[in-house]
Amino acid sequence: MKRWTLLLTTLVLYTGALQAADIRKTPTQYLILKPSRPITIDGKLDEWDMANTPYKISATSKDPLNDIHSNDPTNSVKGDDDFSGRAALAWDETYLYVAGEMVDDHLLGVKPDSFGNQGPPGWGCDSLMVAVASYRQPMKTNSPFQPTPFIGVRYAPTGASPRGKLISENPGVIDKRDLYWVLTENSKWGATETPKGYNVEAAIPWKDLEFVARPGETLFIAFLAADIDPDEALNQVGWAFKGDPKDHPIHRLADRADVLGSVTVSSDEVPANATWAVRVGLDAVKGEASLDQVRVVDPSGKVATEKKLGVKVSQGMTGVEVIDIGAGAVSKPGAYAVEAVVSIGGKSAVIARAPVKIVEAKPEPPTVKNLPGEIHHMGPDRVAHNAFMEHREGFYKHNFVKSSEDYIPYIRKYVEPGLKGAVQQAIKTKSPWGYVDSFRCMALYKLTKDEEYVQLARDVMDYTLDAGDLGWFKLTAMAQYR
Repeated sequence: MKRWTLLLTTLVLYTGALQAADIRKTPTQYLILKPSRPITIDGKLDEWDMANTPYKISATSKDPLNDIHSNDPTNSVKGDDDFSGRAALAWDETYLYVAGEMVDDHLLGVKPDSFGNQGPPGWGCDSLMVAVASYRQPMKTNSPFQPTPFIGVRYAPTGASPRGKLISENPGVIDKRDLYWVLTENSKWGATETPKGYNVEAAIPWKDLEFVARPGETLFIAFLAADIDPDEALNQVGWAFKGDPKDHPIHRLADRADVLGSVTVSSDEVPANATWAVRVGLDAVKGEASLDQVRVVDPSGKVATEKKLGVKVSQGMTGVEVIDIGAGAVSKPGAYAVEAVVSIGGKSAVIARAPVKIVEAKPEPPTVKNLPGEIHHMGPDRVAHNAFMEHREGFYKHNFVKSSEDYIPYIRKYVEPGLKGAVQQAIKTKSPWGYVDSFRCMALYKLTKDEEYVQLARDVMDYTLDAGDLGWFKLTAMAQYR
């Protein structure tokens, strides 16, 4: 009796662990907050706190995020007074705002009224450039030369007697307009000169990037500043700029600094009679928080369905929960929002939401009946190929495979007669897919104890290793067999 009680307790604890939320340390990320007051795009930066920005651009800094790009070794940056700066970011539902406070001893730029696709690119004059990408909502690029936006906010001589000059008087350079948009078509920008350099400022419409801005959305962002001095080679200094967007630091759009959330739905459109999933996350930035519930609301705010969670997340940690919304839970077709509700400091708030559309129920697909003895409606070789994967993914509980008695006779009847010949042919032709047959040989040896399968598998491994054509997948496949 004690043994059964212990076993039952263990099973209950194990089942609970499988269902518990995933809680882990929050990775390094930068919050992009909404501006405390409306931003006027004039280059004056009156609305920005540039002194406390994390984005400091310097060729002499010991910060590992600062790096130098494409510089002529004979023309290095002479110091921060020659070329350095600070950048800042903000957002609202309409724009991504970018600001730059740059130190530069010689100023060369574009016309103050330049269009987004007029004049040289960002690296062709003094400028601050920002790389931005999203993998949740892939953005429309502003350039035909790269898949993600790379935006340049360029210096322009302004005022009655500007210290700076145009990068060129040649209309073919300064007035050229082409397919490359340095700024997106509907962006606003401004520039002013300062005693030590220049300021730039821009508002980039999310609509130009085909991106829907919501609290919690993740972006990958880096900066690259360019310095063009008379008769000298280009200097570029970056903040976290690696070239590949996935290597850039994580940024999160936020409308508060104490907690962050995220909501992802398994499908944008869901039939009313289908089950669907919601992944919800909570980052406890400045104190413990609780992920209380996920709810689906209609446009009027009326709750269509909800699920209680009660996931406690400590400061500096991220909690993630995945839940199912049952078929018929939201039965009326229409537009809805999925909301994550949390409590922090005794107060409840919605910290993230995502849209979902419920559509008319769809009829169940017709049942495909397999021949007697088959596991699925597929050829014998595919059944053998998939048997292990189906077992690993837990198809037992869905009654696709109940025990070894179901598929061993099938493999012996349909797969074993042709396997030796197939492997011998693979060895003869040195097929690059022979390593797959080594797994099948292993399975058949375990079933039959026929030593010929062992030798065939060894021969496959020998010619594969001799060929040297080993990617990571092949290498690990071979290692597992050995």
